[in-house]
Amino acid sequence: MPVEMTTFELPGGTRCLRVVTSGHFSKEDADAIVQGTNPGGIYFGLPQLVLTQQQTSVSSDVRASIAGRGSQGELEAWCAIVATNPI
Repeated sequence: MPVEMTTFELPGGTRCLRVVTSGHFSKEDADAIVQGTNPGGIYFGLPQLVLTQQQTSVSSDVRASIAGRGSQGELEAWCAIVATNPI
């Protein structure tokens, strides 16, 4: 699977989610991330570090799946994304 989700701990003790994507990023991959980070998911509420340097392409379906993520207001966790191409 081109998505790897693991947890790590910051020096201050905060538990965080690391998401590493590689190859082609499909809607199924995005759905797995959304499911794990939505309320009730095992990673819900964790700050996220998303690393996409090894990702080669993105399905057009992914945009629709992730576009609504900012609608949760204060429930949305902090997220840092490392990307080689923001477009």
